Amino acid sequence: MAKYILGIDFETTGKDTSKDEIIEIGAVLWDAEKGVPLKILSEMLYHDKIWENATSTKERIEQITHISFENLVRFGMDPVVVLKQLVELMNLPDLIAVVAHNGNEYDKPILLSNAKRWGIEIPEVHWVDTMTDVPFDVDIQTRKLTYLTLEHNFINPFAHRAVFDVLSMLKILQQYDIDWVVKLSKEPNVTLIALTTGPWEDGGKSNEEAKARGYRFQSDGKKWIKVVKESQVQSEKATSPFGIREMR
Repeated sequence: MAKYILGIDFETTGKDTSKDEIIEIGAVLWDAEKGVPLKILSEMLYHDKIWENATSTKERIEQITHISFENLVRFGMDPVVVLKQLVELMNLPDLIAVVAHNGNEYDKPILLSNAKRWGIEIPEVHWVDTMTDVPFDVDIQTRKLTYLTLEHNFINPFAHRAVFDVLSMLKILQQYDIDWVVKLSKEPNVTLIALTTGPWEDGGKSNEEAKARGYRFQSDGKKWIKVVKESQVQSEKATSPFGIREMR
């Protein structure tokens, strides 16, 4: 039986999943058994009011993606047309999962909000988030896709262009057992808080240890957090040099 997954990535007008709009869709239907792409969807999207509710500037988006507004106008397609093509791929009967990097927090919600805006129904499919669902080696603490490619011995030549980010993500995923990844993706996520010591007490040692273990500093709450799977909580607590509290 074929084992297909659909990798997706979006470039957008900003980071607000409820307001911003998709300006580029990259989607790759991937044969997980053979490790090869089967079908590639790569399109810019444009309509006259696409920047109306943007939370970032055109200049900033061009700086990140190298998609100029002029080229977006020239080559961008009707969002309805492209979103319907994406839905066709998501509706394939032998698709085991949609895969996105930081999909739970970003790609999935922005897809749902954009689809709702255009009256398009997104199929109920299982999602895998390669930021949280892949059992990376303990030595790989980064979760930024650009650096993950280097950790897996290759370079993404066009970072922040949707289809290249998808292909990079899938090439990383191919180095793991996809069945195990899908199983992990069905486990609940648990957010851990590192109980570090103030830098004025230990010279910043525990903060550096938290950073080295993959914790991210949350400036608004002034704490170090890390998202793990439920089955990984006890191991993280047992091996950590500092105390850990679960955020419920």
